[in-house]
Amino acid sequence: NITVVIVRKGDRLAGLIVLAEIPLTLFDGKKSKTRVKITEKQRERLLTYAAAMWNYFDDLCIEKYNFLPPDNIQLVPSKKVAVRTSPTNIGMMLVSVLAARDFGFITSDELAEKLSKSLESVEKLEKYKGNLFNWYDTTTLKTVEPRFVSTVDSGNFLCCLTALKEGLKEYKGECARIDEIIIKTERIIDSTDLSPMYNDKRNLFHVGITPDDGKKSSSFYDLYMSEARMTSYFAVASRQVPVKHWGSTGRIAVRRGRYTGHASWTGTMFEFYMPNLFLPAPKGSLSSEALCFCLYCQRKKAKGRPFGVSESAFHSFDGKMNYKYKANGVQSLSIKRGMDEYYIVSPYSSFLTLTVSPKHSMKNLSRFLKMRMYDEYGFFEAVDFTSEKNKGAFSVIRSYMAHHTGMSIVSVANLLNWQCMQRRFMADSRMNGAKSLLEEKIQTEVKKPKL
Repeated sequence: NITVVIVRKGDRLAGLIVLAEIPLTLFDGKKSKTRVKITEKQRERLLTYAAAMWNYFDDLCIEKYNFLPPDNIQLVPSKKVAVRTSPTNIGMMLVSVLAARDFGFITSDELAEKLSKSLESVEKLEKYKGNLFNWYDTTTLKTVEPRFVSTVDSGNFLCCLTALKEGLKEYKGECARIDEIIIKTERIIDSTDLSPMYNDKRNLFHVGITPDDGKKSSSFYDLYMSEARMTSYFAVASRQVPVKHWGSTGRIAVRRGRYTGHASWTGTMFEFYMPNLFLPAPKGSLSSEALCFCLYCQRKKAKGRPFGVSESAFHSFDGKMNYKYKANGVQSLSIKRGMDEYYIVSPYSSFLTLTVSPKHSMKNLSRFLKMRMYDEYGFFEAVDFTSEKNKGAFSVIRSYMAHHTGMSIVSVANLLNWQCMQRRFMADSRMNGAKSLLEEKIQTEVKKPKL
């Protein structure tokens, strides 16, 4: 049987998606297959979510903003667009354009047109040894003070470009311009040098560097369970840093009840799950066990509320009436103390867990819908349950963030299209050459939580 899903954007037809009624099979990077059950109704709902989130980039990556994604839109106390962007925002937007083509929201010609305009702007941006700076003004393309190059932002951008170029090869026969875009993308990747942020003595990456004086940050990415895991993998696989760097990141085991997993610095969904957008977590590997343990601890903390604590905006404003932003985590997963003081959950966290536990993820997203957390560009940023502020109620954070939107779109693509972004990333010969790093086993005998 065949199901045709019609996706509309207002009065416009955004795409037709043809869905065959076959078991959804996800690949874990090997020949073995993992069965994940998802109904046709759930697929249609996910495509509806993806279409709404795609509108964020379709509406905002326009000439006014040099075809780059504004960092966020805030709806209260008044609607305003943050006219700045980061390497992670740009990278997630680019792979979201590819996902939009996968979903049928745009044609191959539109894919090429959008990517060409955005990459033309990227080429104009000032760089440091190929690395993009941390922030740019989207209206002027100038760097935003203080000028800083973030290691993890550079790594995120490179990983997104790697998956992008491999995915574009699937559409080469449909548009002659795509070859040019692939070449341009490869040129950006090859010109980016991550080594200035690397410390040879510690075998770790600094958080970043201030190019104007060459000063490196005093902090390091020193944990395996970190959003920087993706950067580390890319750097090792591309031979920009030695393979011993991979083993130099700390694996700190923690226990919750009968189960054992690994800790991150703040215990956020972002730290555990963001790298999984592109890096496979083979069954039985340290990463796979850690993802399951993280979801188990996150759900335990929920206590009847939606789960998904991660870095996000929360219900507090700065002097310019912008939402404040911080890492919100789970103490049982965190090395840093004080992480159970607040309870702030983000819908994008549920998207990140889709390929690990679609059942719990979809149920969680439905709970957000009932809380009226959904509008023009999909789910709002977060909901703040912190009782000290809200007296047992909750406050909805009415904003949308570019990188959270992009990660959510990629997560849907991975679930519905057989881990397509992981497969594309690993299709790069250098990335595939280091895949044994991802097969690392957990060091202790553990009992795996049932999800």
